[in-house]
Amino acid sequence: MADCRLPSDCTGGVCEEREGAYALPRLFNSPPPSLSRIGAVQTSVITKMERYCVTNVTADGYETRLIVPYPPTAPLADFKAEISKRLAKYKISIPKAELQLRLGSSNGPFLDDDDTLQAVILNPRDEVLYAVTGGPVSSSRGKGAALTNVHEANSASF
Repeated sequence: MADCRLPSDCTGGVCEEREGAYALPRLFNSPPPSLSRIGAVQTSVITKMERYCVTNVTADGYETRLIVPYPPTAPLADFKAEISKRLAKYKISIPKAELQLRLGSSNGPFLDDDDTLQAVILNPRDEVLYAVTGGPVSSSRGKGAALTNVHEANSASF
């Protein structure tokens, strides 16, 4: 006689053995046979993904918009590589080294490769990133020029 899981087969907590039938052990007494053969249970780590809207603006003003799911803890350098790879699928070839990410517009603030997405993108579903090709930063103070001084940035009206 062996322990069983089904009360209908039990008499006083044990199963009566029948010809051609056998009783399975209780789950809390021993692991299922498949797990005991493996020896360890493997668990997979699920990475949380956020959805980022990225607009690529070419030199002639043509825009391509992408939705890119990516882990928020990833560095921007890795995210740029993913954007470059996805743009290549649409026959837009921009090497990762020439790709610059800007926040809010094609002349918005630059995003640094060493930052993580979650450090600079506070609302991934609402904020738009712009992927533009690199070039020398303008030293003029024309509309859209990058401010280099913290006091200038604080006093500027956008």
